Amino acid sequence: GDFFEEVLARVRRLVRQDGSGRYALAHPRLRHYVADPRRIGRIDDYRSRLRDYCLRWPEHRSPYALSFLATHLADAGRVDELCALFSSQWIAAQWSVLGTYSPLISDFDRAARALLAAPDPDYPRLLALVVARQTGRELMLGFPDEIYDAWTAQGEIERALACLGALGKARGRAIGPLLAVATRLLDAPHGEGNARRAATLLLQVIDQLPLVRRANEQHQVLAKLAALLPAARGLPDARRSALLRQAVEFAENADDPVLRAAALGAMASALCASTPDRDRAHELLSRARALLPGIDLSADRAFVLASLLPALAAFSPDEVRAEVATLADQGAAVLEHGSLAKNPFIELLRRWRPWQGSLSTQHEGSVTLLARCAELYLDASGEERAYAGAALSAIVPALCRLGEKERAIELVDRCWQNDPVEGARCVSAAVDALRELLPEKLPGWMAAARELIDASHHDRPINQQLFAASISNALAAAGDWPSALEVAAELRGSERAPALVDLAQRTRTTFADDPPALAATLERIMAIARDPEAAMAAQDLARVGAASAQTLAATSREHAGTLLARATSLCLGEMPEGDNDPLRHLLAMALQEDGADEEALAAVHQMNWVSALASSMVFLIESVAGDDHRCDAYSRALMAELQAREGASLYADALRTVAPLVVSLARERAPAAGPLGQFLADRTGSLPIDDQIDVLANVSAALCHTDIDQAADQYHRLLDWFDALRAHRYAIGAGATARVIVLLATVADLLGDRLPPLADRLREFAAGFADAQDAITLRGALCLLDAPRGCPALGAALDKLLPAVAAFADAAPPALYISRMFADILGRQVGSNEPHARAATALAEAIVRCAHPCPDEAARVMEACLEQALAIASESDRAQALIDICGKLPAGPRGWPQRLEAALAAMLSKTRLADPEHRRAVLTAAVEALCAADDPDSAERLARRTAGPALLETLLADIESERERLTLGELSLFERAFVRIGDGGLASAVLHSVKVEKDSANILKFLAETMVSEQWGSERGRLLSEFLPQFAAPLRALRGTGEIARLLAEVERLDGAFLEAAGIVGQGGA
Repeated sequence: GDFFEEVLARVRRLVRQDGSGRYALAHPRLRHYVADPRRIGRIDDYRSRLRDYCLRWPEHRSPYALSFLATHLADAGRVDELCALFSSQWIAAQWSVLGTYSPLISDFDRAARALLAAPDPDYPRLLALVVARQTGRELMLGFPDEIYDAWTAQGEIERALACLGALGKARGRAIGPLLAVATRLLDAPHGEGNARRAATLLLQVIDQLPLVRRANEQHQVLAKLAALLPAARGLPDARRSALLRQAVEFAENADDPVLRAAALGAMASALCASTPDRDRAHELLSRARALLPGIDLSADRAFVLASLLPALAAFSPDEVRAEVATLADQGAAVLEHGSLAKNPFIELLRRWRPWQGSLSTQHEGSVTLLARCAELYLDASGEERAYAGAALSAIVPALCRLGEKERAIELVDRCWQNDPVEGARCVSAAVDALRELLPEKLPGWMAAARELIDASHHDRPINQQLFAASISNALAAAGDWPSALEVAAELRGSERAPALVDLAQRTRTTFADDPPALAATLERIMAIARDPEAAMAAQDLARVGAASAQTLAATSREHAGTLLARATSLCLGEMPEGDNDPLRHLLAMALQEDGADEEALAAVHQMNWVSALASSMVFLIESVAGDDHRCDAYSRALMAELQAREGASLYADALRTVAPLVVSLARERAPAAGPLGQFLADRTGSLPIDDQIDVLANVSAALCHTDIDQAADQYHRLLDWFDALRAHRYAIGAGATARVIVLLATVADLLGDRLPPLADRLREFAAGFADAQDAITLRGALCLLDAPRGCPALGAALDKLLPAVAAFADAAPPALYISRMFADILGRQVGSNEPHARAATALAEAIVRCAHPCPDEAARVMEACLEQALAIASESDRAQALIDICGKLPAGPRGWPQRLEAALAAMLSKTRLADPEHRRAVLTAAVEALCAADDPDSAERLARRTAGPALLETLLADIESERERLTLGELSLFERAFVRIGDGGLASAVLHSVKVEKDSANILKFLAETMVSEQWGSERGRLLSEFLPQFAAPLRALRGTGEIARLLAEVERLDGAFLEAAGIVGQGGA
C-alpha cells in the first residue's frame, strides 16, 4: 500500500493540503516551532527521508511521490537525478496513477529551469525538456472532445480539469475541450461548484478566442458559448455578466462585418428565451439587424439572418416571413456560398419555423414562400442544383407540419426525378422528421436510396462517401440497424469515424430499454472501427471508443471505463505534429562541411519525410557539383533512398524537388545528370498528372544541354501526351502548363530553330483553357517565348494582358467561403473581388519572370500592373493584391526591384486604405521587397517617405537587421542551410552574433531563456522546425558538430519515452 497515505491517516487533523496537492502543517504555532532555526538539521533529515521514500516510487506508486519527487530533487540541487527521472516507466506511472500529464509537464519545466540556472548549462538536454513539456501538452490537446466529455460525464471531473489546466493556448486549440467540459458540467446536477468551474473554463474560451484564425470558426465558438449564457443554465451571476460582456465586445470589435452581425445575432437568439435576458437579447438583435444593410452579398445576409432568426421570431414574428421572402427575391444570388459559410440560405430554411406561433390564415403565405424556395433549387442549373436535396430536407418537413403533405411528397418526387441522389439526400437528411410525418413513405424511399450508394452514381469519391454516411445514419434512424452497420462497414476515409460516432450516439435512444442489444450494437460498431482492412487514425478510433463508452456508462460502467481507457491510450501513442528533420538537415550539412560524407548521408537517411530527404540531398549534391566523383556518389545515394521510399507520403513532392537538380547538373555537364534524369522519368507513372508534367518538363530541359535533337523529340512527345490527355478529358492544370513554358524559355537559345514549332504547339494548347484566370497565367508565361523577337515584342505581349486583368473587376469568387477559410488560416485577406486580386498577382508574376530578359519593359508594365491593383474595389482584396505583388518583386534580376522605388512610393500614396492594419501591411511588404533585393538604402528611403512615426521605428529596425545580414559575407554550406530556417530573419540575426560578433555563449543563453519562458509561443511543430534549429549554429561554434547530434539524440530519447509509456498504459501497466 501507500505508506504516505497511512502516515497521513494518523496526522490528518494536523496537516492540510492545498489545491495543487502540497501538504503543510495546519496550526501556525506548530509551523513556527518546526521552522525554528535550531531544528533545521532535523528538518533536513526529514526531507531526506521523504525524498528517499519518493525515490522508491516503483514499489508503492504513491500519488505524492509521483507528484513531488521532481520538486524534492530540484530543491536538493540533484539536477542529474531529476533529468534522469523521465523514463517511459515514470511517464506511464504519471498517467496511470495521476490520470493526467499535468504534473509531468510542470516537472519538465522545473528540470529545464534547473539546467538553465547551472553555470554551464547542458543545452541539448535542456532543449529536449522544453520540447517534451510541449509534447505532453499536445498529447492531451490531441484527445478528441468526446474523451473530455466522457470523463466529465462519468465523474472524472478532476482528471478533465487537470488536463485542461495544462493545455496552454496554442492557436486556441483548447477551446473545443474547454467547451465540451463546461457544457457537461452545466448539464450535471451537482450544484454551484460545477457552475463555478464551468464559468472559469468559459472565461478561458473567451480569452483564447482571438487566437482562432478562421472567422467562421470564431462564429461557431461564439454561438456555442452564447448557448451556455442564459440564466437558466446556472452560471454564477457575476461571471455570467462578465462572460456576456466580453462576448459582446469580441463580436463588436470583429473586423469582418458579417462575423460582427452574425455573432451579435447568435447571442440574441441564445438569450431571447431567457426572461432575465430578454431586454439584452432585444438590444443585440437590433444591433445585428442594423448591420445588415452594409453587407453586400445576398448569401452573407442569409447567414446573418439565420443567426438572428430565433430572436427575430421571438420579438417580431410577423417580420420573419418578410425577411425570408426578401432574400428569396434575390433569386440565384441567394443560393451561392457566403464568405463564412456554405449554403447559408439552406441553414436559414432549417431554422425557420413557419408552423410555430402563426395563425392558420398566415399558413398559406408560408406555404407559398416555401414552394418558391423549393423552385429556386429545383429549377436551378449548375452547382446550385446540386444542393436541392439539402434544401428540400428543410422545406419538406415544414410543409408537412403546415398540413401540405401531398405537396411535400410531390417535391420529393420531383427532386428524385431531377437527380435521384439529391432526392435520396433530401430523405436521409430529414429522416428523423419523416419518421414522424411521413412514416408510410419512408421505407420505400430508404430502400431506393440505398441502391444509389454505388460509386457509379457519384462524380467524386468524397461525395460518394458523404452520401453513404448519410444513408447509414438514416437507415439506423429508420430502425434498420443491420443495414446501417453494413453500409458503415464499407465507409473509407474521413467520413468513416464521424459516421460511426453518430451511430454510437444514436444507440443511446434506440436501445435505451434493451441493455443487451445496446452492448451488442456498440460492440459491432467498435469491430467495424478496428477493421484492419480499413485502418483508422488513432484519434478517430479514440473518438468512436469514447462515444461508445459514454453511451455504455449508464448500463455497464466497468465496460465503459475499459473502452475509455483504451481510447485514451490510443491518443497517448499518437505523437503530435513536428519532427526532427530540420535538425537532421542542419546536422547533415555540418557533417558534409566537416568532410564526413558517410555520416552526412546517414543523417539524411534518418529523416522521416521523403520530401525533406530530397531537399537535403539536393542541397548536398549542389554543394559538390564541381566534384564529379562526390556528385556521383551523392546522386546514387539519393536514387537509392527514393527507390526505397517509393510510394511514401509526399513522394511526388520529393521527385518535383529533385527534378530541377537534373537541369543544373546537365548545365554543368555533370555525368550524374543523365542517370538521375532517367531515374525520375521512370518513376512518374504513379504521380498525379501535374506532378508528372513538372518532372518530365525538367528532364526535357536538361536534355537540351546534352543532346539537343533528343531534347526536341522529347518535347514533342511531351506535347503529344498533353493532346492525348486532353482528348481523354484528363484535367491538366494551367500552372503546370505554364511551368513547362517557363522551362522551355530557359533553353530557347539552345533549341534555336527547333523552338518555333514547339512554341506554336504550346500556344495552341494554351488556347484550349477556357477559364479566364488560367488564360492570364498561360499568356503571361507565353510572353517569355516572345523574348527572342526582342524586348519591344515581349513588352507588347505583356501590355495585352492588362485589359484581361481589368475584366475581372466585377467577377465574383466562385466559392468565397473556401477561399476565406484558407485565407484566415494563412493570415491573408479575401473579399468579394478576390478574382481581380488574383489576376493582378498572376500578371505581376509573369512580369517579374520577363524582367530577366527585358528589365526596362518589365518595369514599365509593372507600374501599370500596380495601377490595376489600385483599382480593385474591395479594400481587403486591394491590400492583398498589393502585398502579393510586392512579394513577387525579389524574384526579378539583381538590381531590378530598385527601379520600382518611385513606382512603389507612388503606389503607397494612392492605396485608399481606410484600415490602418491594411496600410501597415502594404507598406511593410513594399519595404521588405527592397530589403529582400539586398538594397536596404532604397528600403529606408521608401520607409521614410511613406511611413508614420510609429511604423517607421519598426521598419527601420527591420532594415537595420537586413544591413546586418549583408555583413555576413560569403556563407558556407551549413550557413546557407541555417539562414533558411523559418523566414530567415531570426536565423540571420543568430548567425550574425555567432559569425560577426563572436558571441555564441551569450546568444545561446538568450535563446534558451526565451525558449524556457515560452516567449515565442509553444507549438511543438514550430519548436522543432523554427526555434530548436536556431541553436545549431552557436552550439556548433562553441562545442562542435557533435552537439547538434546530441541535441537530436536527447529529443528522440524523450519522444521514445512517451511512445513506450503509451504502450505500457495501453497494456494496463505503469
